[in-house]
Amino acid sequence: MIGRELKPKIRFGFDVPGDNDGFRRVLPFRRSWVAIVLVAAMDAAFIIPAVLTFGQAMAEWGTYDSLFDLVAALFLSAWLLGWMIAPLIMTTVLI
Repeated sequence: MIGRELKPKIRFGFDVPGDNDGFRRVLPFRRSWVAIVLVAAMDAAFIIPAVLTFGQAMAEWGTYDSLFDLVAALFLSAWLLGWMIAPLIMTTVLI
């Protein structure tokens, strides 16, 4: 193509570029729709229990009368914090 230059793209990596004046060829990213659907299904499967646990934790924090209720609220909150790591990572990957 006449008048069209090869524009270098910035990429982050751990390897050393070749001897091509510090540039390397970057191939386009090919999306796998099967992998995207699989990650989205897993994301939904992890989000549903997290939302239900959030509802339980909020109900426990709203009404606690004894030490057992306070410990249950703390446990559900810690469980929710641990359970939300996977959906946050998968949603970030999907976005």
